Amino acid sequence: TTFYIDDFVFLGRDNSTWDGSESTSWNTPANWSTNTVPSNHTQVIIPSQDNSDPPVSLANHPVISVSGAKAGMLTLYQNASLTINADADLTVAGNIQSKGLINILSTNTQSGSLIAHGYSSDGTTTTGMSGAEDGITYNKYVNAEGSPGWDMVGSPVFGETFTEITASLATGGTGQYGVGPYDNQNNTFTAYTASEASTAGTMSPGQGYQMSTSSGSTVAFNGYLNMSNVAYAITEYDGVGVGTQWNLVSNPFTSCLLYTSPSPRD
Repeated sequence: TTFYIDDFVFLGRDNSTWDGSESTSWNTPANWSTNTVPSNHTQVIIPSQDNSDPPVSLANHPVISVSGAKAGMLTLYQNASLTINADADLTVAGNIQSKGLINILSTNTQSGSLIAHGYSSDGTTTTGMSGAEDGITYNKYVNAEGSPGWDMVGSPVFGETFTEITASLATGGTGQYGVGPYDNQNNTFTAYTASEASTAGTMSPGQGYQMSTSSGSTVAFNGYLNMSNVAYAITEYDGVGVGTQWNLVSNPFTSCLLYTSPSPRD
């Protein structure tokens, strides 16, 4: 028996371009060329200028203020920007191609989240980004050194250096900054000086650090999305002098982890 099948229809991704004609709200249909809020099947394009002659810079750049925002693919033109608020998230089913800036916010109780299956930029810088060219800026809230005390934080992006974040951190009378690693062999924390921060170079993905600000504020981590698995070696010094089995690790991704209750494995 032979079966013949015809009239296949392949549904690709629809293009939708941001125009910001109504407001900065991602979730407002009138702000999009298709008058529809993007879905996980939408090729989203965010320009920096409109289609007038000559082009005019957009007055409104998109801001995501809701949970559950989606895109099939996401393209940011040069000088374009996208902001994800602390109580919001964006999931991109495919790749992000960016020559602009993606800005993720957080507070002392909430953190914005970005998940994508691929990422590329124009590659103008690889480390020490100012956040103004292309890439990701994750504004991570960090506690004050006094109360409630130091945070345990790692970089959620790849390529950030210690030197670039020291200006946002607390300082001590001995020239130390509110950042440094934990050594479980000696069970000690170190607070870096300017020289030590410079020597330490780039923050290692997956490694946690003690960190504090002067009064409780955000620290801008500038870099690129980690798009591969991150391996971090765990060391065991329990019973060896003053050593411990504890290791200070961190989430190396821009997708925050919701921790609500302890499990037997934690």
